[in-house]
Amino acid sequence: MIYPEHYVITIFGNEKSEEAAERCIKSGLQVGGLKIEKWKATTPQDDIAKIIKDEKINTAYMDEVYSRTPNCIAAFLSHYSLWKHSVEKNREVTIFEHD
Repeated sequence: MIYPEHYVITIFGNEKSEEAAERCIKSGLQVGGLKIEKWKATTPQDDIAKIIKDEKINTAYMDEVYSRTPNCIAAFLSHYSLWKHSVEKNREVTIFEHD
């Protein structure tokens, strides 16, 4: 039987994100017996324009009233990278995020 992989999207180098991810990892183990690993979040500091171009992603509908567009695109790309990982490895993944 192949078990799913579990990841919490984490902004590496961001103290609050790292702490929240650790709480998620601890909780997942205590409550559900899940081994949750950190997954590097995409942030606006990454070259999101290049990623979007390389992956041929249409961002026309990613403008968000309550957030900055680059933040929305980066959040999408964080999930996208895990979806892509899931397909490439042919594995089910569970995605956690702390916000």
